[in-house]
Amino acid sequence: MNFRNYWSSIFILLLVNTSFADDNCSRTVQIRDVLEAILEKPCNQISNNDLTSVTRIVMFLETIPKLKATDLQGLTSLKSLVLRVDLTSLPEGIFQGLTNLEELDLSFNDLTSLPEGIFQGLTNLEKLVLSSNEIAGSLPEGVFQGLTAMERLDLSDNKITSLPEGVFQGLNSLWKLLLNANQIVSLPEGIFQGLPLYMLYLNFNEITSLPKDVFQGLSSVRILHIAQNRINSLPEGIFQGLSEIQALMLWGNEITKLPDGIFRELTSLQEVYLDQNKIAEVSQNVFVPLYFSQTAFVHFTDNPLTDDSVSMLVQQLRDRVEF
Repeated sequence: MNFRNYWSSIFILLLVNTSFADDNCSRTVQIRDVLEAILEKPCNQISNNDLTSVTRIVMFLETIPKLKATDLQGLTSLKSLVLRVDLTSLPEGIFQGLTNLEELDLSFNDLTSLPEGIFQGLTNLEKLVLSSNEIAGSLPEGVFQGLTAMERLDLSDNKITSLPEGVFQGLNSLWKLLLNANQIVSLPEGIFQGLPLYMLYLNFNEITSLPKDVFQGLSSVRILHIAQNRINSLPEGIFQGLSEIQALMLWGNEITKLPDGIFRELTSLQEVYLDQNKIAEVSQNVFVPLYFSQTAFVHFTDNPLTDDSVSMLVQQLRDRVEF
């Protein structure tokens, strides 16, 4: 036996194990404590195999304004990560190696921005929650690039003012998108193109107008919520192709007129909310019975409708209209 090589191997192994233990103990204190609680071991006894057994971490009673880039290192089996800990920023590489992560909840923090590529490599991520932060201005165009498995994205209750045209490009599994309660002023044409959305929430923003083709290709959408914006007009054909839509919320805007045939071909529509707008007159061709869903209920509360428009709507929609 070559004893020199034997003892050299033992020495190297000891060095590696000591280094790994040091890494575990050098994590941010709150992360270290959570791992010790989950694994029921002190940090200097936690092995790489131990870390791969962790599949879920939930933290919401702690305050961790800053994380280290290595805080989640080695947690390769992690599927669900919830961090509601008053974070103000995310270090680059913090999620690196979490290839099995399916749910990431970073809501109710104090994040002001998202670094480009921060979610890179999370190819199995299905749910990303970023609501109730302080994310302001625009988003990096490639921030969600590669998240092809993502089904739900929640960006609600932030301070986002604009969106790059390609920010959602490639999210081929996305069926629920929440952008409500931001400060979005306008939407690029085609921003939602190619998304298999069922639900799209844009309510409580500052949108003043909509590009004609902004919803083009959303043939699967069931719920479209655009209430509580500042929209004063709707382009003709804006809802064309939304053959599966069931609920359309437009209340609380500044709409003064509805183009003829605006709801044409929306044969699956069940509810249309037009309350609290500035609509005075409605053409008899707006709700053409031949095209308009025969089961849809129309809400017109708090609009300055003329008597003639009220009479015509009652005649056309009968008990399916509310004033």
